[in-house]
Amino acid sequence: MASLIDQGAEPVSVTRQLSTTEKFDAGYLRAFGCAPFTHFEAAQSLEEAGVPFINGTKLHLECHDKLKAQFKIEKSGLLMPASWTFSAVPDNFPMICKPVRGSGGTGVVLVQSRDQAILHQEALGVECMLQQYIKDARCLRVCTGQGQIGRIYAKCPPAGSVVASINQGASRGLLKTHPAAETLSLRALSVFGGGIAGIDILEDAEGKLWLLEINPSFAFDAQDKDLARWIASQIIAMPRTES
Repeated sequence: MASLIDQGAEPVSVTRQLSTTEKFDAGYLRAFGCAPFTHFEAAQSLEEAGVPFINGTKLHLECHDKLKAQFKIEKSGLLMPASWTFSAVPDNFPMICKPVRGSGGTGVVLVQSRDQAILHQEALGVECMLQQYIKDARCLRVCTGQGQIGRIYAKCPPAGSVVASINQGASRGLLKTHPAAETLSLRALSVFGGGIAGIDILEDAEGKLWLLEINPSFAFDAQDKDLARWIASQIIAMPRTES
């Protein structure tokens, strides 16, 4: 489907073609933050045609805009690093500058001033935001599902980087358990009605947890058979709407 759209086909026409010639058990919107928006439109059309999507396209859309997602999460009382638009940012640098809509750690940098952030935004060519920098924090990725935790990883960014993304060269180590992070992850996912997601949490030097973001389309180690089975069981257990 994505290849047809990338070649210039209209999402609606692709959807009609696939929905009449193919039968789907379920759909999965992969790397929404990096894909063209037309891919989302096609997925949304397939969902409207009766194809069940893992997490539903609504969850992807709600988490895609980091500022809007943060507003919704903070209303629930969960702690997140403070975020600002460029027009309202305090003079409290260094800060993290990142795209408002993105994934995989692309375009995430540490900046020392508002002017540096503006230059970074201009170089990327996309809208960016500024976020409180939690110094010396480790990043936890919690694979979270329907009231259950599948895996917890500690992600370490490469030397000289603040980006703890596997796509950007970060390493990861498996944690057996982290009760506080598990509880926070389940609460965070419940804000959006549940699903399956990779929840990113920062743990600072004092042990305080900061919810960073919710990733409805997250990468996982396909060689980890136990995790693959867990994800499959979560998908099977997800409620479906009969068309």
